[in-house]
Amino acid sequence: MSTLDEITKEKQRVSDALARVDAQRERLTSQLSELEATERVLAATPGAHRQERPPQPKRRPQQRRPLQRQDADDGLQPQDWLAASAPRRA
Repeated sequence: MSTLDEITKEKQRVSDALARVDAQRERLTSQLSELEATERVLAATPGAHRQERPPQPKRRPQQRRPLQRQDADDGLQPQDWLAASAPRRA
């Protein structure tokens, strides 16, 4: 393949990418215009943009139990204690 063919293919690839970017820019510009128009309408109508939320029910505080000695075992079961305390061989 000659260098001229490679340049032509690259030029076509870049042109296609630019066309996609232009199309996306047009879509985004349209969406931005719609959002700006909506923003102007909401700004003109006082209180329309605030959405009232229903009051949330109050939560009861969680009751924590005092720490016990068995809480410090890192979740090991009694049968695992022996394996955890045994020296390991390499």
